[in-house]
Amino acid sequence: MAATRDFHEVASYGHVRVIMGIILAPLLIKYFLQLVCTPIYSMVAFMRTSRSDAVKSVSVLIPVWNEEVGIIKTVQSVLDTEYPKLQIIVINDGSTDDIMTSFIAEPPLDDRENTSLKYLNLTNGGKAAAMNRGLIHADGEIIIKVDADSIMDRDAITNLVKQFNAPDVGAVAGNVVIANRAKPLEWMQQMEYLSGFFFKRADSLFNSVYIIGGAAAAYRRKVLQEMSDFDHAIITEEIEMSTCILSRGYKTRYAADAVVYTEGHL
Repeated sequence: MAATRDFHEVASYGHVRVIMGIILAPLLIKYFLQLVCTPIYSMVAFMRTSRSDAVKSVSVLIPVWNEEVGIIKTVQSVLDTEYPKLQIIVINDGSTDDIMTSFIAEPPLDDRENTSLKYLNLTNGGKAAAMNRGLIHADGEIIIKVDADSIMDRDAITNLVKQFNAPDVGAVAGNVVIANRAKPLEWMQQMEYLSGFFFKRADSLFNSVYIIGGAAAAYRRKVLQEMSDFDHAIITEEIEMSTCILSRGYKTRYAADAVVYTEGHL
């Protein structure tokens, strides 16, 4: 009887292992493909980038809520990219601090013909509502969303736009880097980012980056117009938007050379 019971227990454990193997197989296969395909990313990304002389117009949306400390640096970093056709829209989502009154009064545009700065002052409604209002005023072919505590690399906009070299490319994720790494938790955040963006390289090979958002997200405006508004009922409204873009048959990519520095949070 004991031997029979042991046999049934071993058989039961065997069934559990088989079931667990079946459940985990898709995830393991995904990781395997990502590890194999990642080294190919740089070559394919270079071949994909646009070499057209036509310059696409860009609207950078910056939703702001109580970011008095860093918003000026964020806006200035976007201006410092010196992108030739640039519209910056700062959307104040009901801030209680004085975010940039003097800056808006005399913006340092240096008489650039194709650069404009627009300021929208809203009642507080959340980031999704702020983005939706900003899109109404945006006229760029490419829409880029940047967080108000971030700093754009000088080539970030150019390198994001290069990825939109085909009409079926709907969105592109940039490379977010933690700028303040003085504390262990901030280093942990950077390691998390490195891991996530490492796998984005492989996802980009298949035109299927499913997380586009945060401090560096770029969209084709015509594609956003086909979608519903950013859903304010969802905390991860940008991820929901990127999955909707994929579900419509559009391609999504990752631009490793489009670097945006952001602040690690405790």
